[in-house]
Amino acid sequence: MQEGIERDFNPPISKSNSNKMRAFIRRSVFVLPLVAALSACSVTHSVETDTIRVAAKSMKKNLKGYKGLYCTFTRPDVTCRVDWKGEPDPETHAAVLAAVKAFVTPEHMREIARSVKWNLEISEFHLLLNTDDNKADAEHAYSARYYKTSDASDDSEANIDAYKTWTEDGAQPVPLENGSD
Repeated sequence: MQEGIERDFNPPISKSNSNKMRAFIRRSVFVLPLVAALSACSVTHSVETDTIRVAAKSMKKNLKGYKGLYCTFTRPDVTCRVDWKGEPDPETHAAVLAAVKAFVTPEHMREIARSVKWNLEISEFHLLLNTDDNKADAEHAYSARYYKTSDASDDSEANIDAYKTWTEDGAQPVPLENGSD
């Protein structure tokens, strides 16, 4: 071999690196489908029941500034967004909350669950009140839970709130005044 001439040389892959690569590929073959399956479990479904349609018609008829009611299910929660033209006055704001609370009952939440083939209770209901054209965020947000704790396996009466306690985002829980029993 002459001095000064460099040759392209690719060293062979060592046996230990080859085994590591095979192990990585084997793990990937099992992990990637698992990740895909788990991410598919959180599909968001648009929800429209007779009760939601009646509530939407009632708000449209009775509340000035109402633009629309849109509900979705993403397991295990339901989110409804009420679009509003501008910031409602306090009386209208209270009327919107009362109208939504009236249809957030265990029976109606089970109807929604059945409509999306979900065989468990709806864990949490989220209400978003949107008062501008930016639908990505809401100016007011509220929530109510079926269970008092995060333990959905505890069906004891002591753990069932049944959407009676409402919380405004960033505020303390408030007992239900109007709405479901």
